[in-house]
Amino acid sequence: MHIPNIRTLASVVACGIAIGACTQTKPAEQKAETKTPAAPWVTVQPLELPVTTPAGMPQLTRAGRGVTLSWVDNSDDAASLRFAEWTGDKWSAVSTAAKGKDWFQSWADVPSVTRLSSGALVANWFVNTGAATAADMLELIRIARARVEEVHGVRLELEWKVIGDD
Repeated sequence: MHIPNIRTLASVVACGIAIGACTQTKPAEQKAETKTPAAPWVTVQPLELPVTTPAGMPQLTRAGRGVTLSWVDNSDDAASLRFAEWTGDKWSAVSTAAKGKDWFQSWADVPSVTRLSSGALVANWFVNTGAATAADMLELIRIARARVEEVHGVRLELEWKVIGDD
């Protein structure tokens, strides 16, 4: 039978006492005296989200006009890219940006909707046709970026680094 040495035993006991001291609660009268005042410029309140069905891949984006919440609803054997906008005191009605059965869904590139400073809504998602290569996807990204810049004057930046080209 192994018996721990005195230093090891003393260290364990000291740690136990320290942890116990940190978790002790204060009497009720002391708790009332030590309330931390709230910052006057910050209001924290819970928001009821507009999502009503099981969903995933939430994305919260901020643009000049406000905040857009988008998510993917995978019900009815299809994926739906849905979104709502925060109006300052409530969420707008939920809208569907796109729906399909052949989407490529990945945590690394979450489908999303956002509003540009021009007011235009833009959305992104990938469709899996089964034959696309990485080079095909990069070309699609190049085309989409060029078109958004041409039409809206906004240059989209990649959120990730491209390694290789095929």
